[in-house]
Amino acid sequence: MSTEERLIERLHEASPGATALAEAVSFAVLVEPQLLRRARLELLTNVDVGAEADLWLSRIVQSRGPEGIVLLPRAAELLRLRLAARAGQPDLLERAWRLTSELHAHLPVTLRFEEEINRLSVNPDDLALSRIESLLQSIAGTLVQDKERRGLASWAARALPRLPEAIRRLEPARVLAMASYLRLGAALPIEESRSDDELPEWVAWALPKDLPTFRLDARLVAGGVEFGPPTDAEHVIEVPATNPLLVEMSWTEGGLRRVKQVSLKQGERMRFDAPFTEITLRTVLGDRYTITPLPEAVGEEQESKVMQQNRPLCYVAMPFGQKTDYQTGRMIDFDVIYHQLIRPAVEQAGLEPSRADEVASSGPIEKYIFERLIFSEYV
Repeated sequence: MSTEERLIERLHEASPGATALAEAVSFAVLVEPQLLRRARLELLTNVDVGAEADLWLSRIVQSRGPEGIVLLPRAAELLRLRLAARAGQPDLLERAWRLTSELHAHLPVTLRFEEEINRLSVNPDDLALSRIESLLQSIAGTLVQDKERRGLASWAARALPRLPEAIRRLEPARVLAMASYLRLGAALPIEESRSDDELPEWVAWALPKDLPTFRLDARLVAGGVEFGPPTDAEHVIEVPATNPLLVEMSWTEGGLRRVKQVSLKQGERMRFDAPFTEITLRTVLGDRYTITPLPEAVGEEQESKVMQQNRPLCYVAMPFGQKTDYQTGRMIDFDVIYHQLIRPAVEQAGLEPSRADEVASSGPIEKYIFERLIFSEYV
């Protein structure tokens, strides 16, 4: 049982009316005294006035002031789920939402969006998720297109941690988080679980147009790749000055393409495991660099050279693996065709090849295909 679950249970044992009242106002970002009073009088007619004080002073409240109270985000999420599961009162959830939206019609559009997301996330079917994504995308688009929207960035940075975890994992929420944190100069919310994924193509879109770059030393060393402050011109790459710095490493190992996202602190030297072989580095702007071992590099004298490789991206739309030609019954190995014929030809044309099976992600492959169709210079 989580801390918030225990706090709700303790409140329910001490004051069941306060818990019911908390459920009824759980859509609200800020619960004003007026909302609390009307929720009790109109939705919970059998709850006495003492429940208002019990909730106001309870430990499920994150902050309180003259204007109202703010519930702990995770507690509010659990309360909304309890409200939706109330037996014998199937309409209470909608009545609670109508009351909240009526009293908060005067609030800024961002807060109304946040409360609508709270409502939609209770039973997130496909239609609800589509609406949530649309709301988040519209806010992110406004933030990126108008550089004077620092207030919007501040709201997003505060609001996103309040949203349910499942909503925060949606791609539009991650885009909005990236865009808002960058504009506030705050540390990016890096997810360790995504370290084996490619850097999303949308990161470049979310970057502020006036973001400076940072010069970074990148070289092959025994057992991996080392990054740090520049020491010579042979190993320098330029990356957007995000906090932390973000770089994607990729290489071929055992015939398979391997990908690793790395995050770096400015001024620190860090090493990441990788074979001593040709490694491609990609920045969030899409700039590509290749670290190539020097021919004479052996043993402790291993050395490498960085070459900038801003090659246009070429997405190869084709099957992969072995497939049967149903007209002839012949087995066709599309991996051999790609790796021995198409990929070398694309590279010789000065392009960076990419195929759907090379994405190191657990997400739907259709999403990757659509991204490549949109962002690739060539297909």
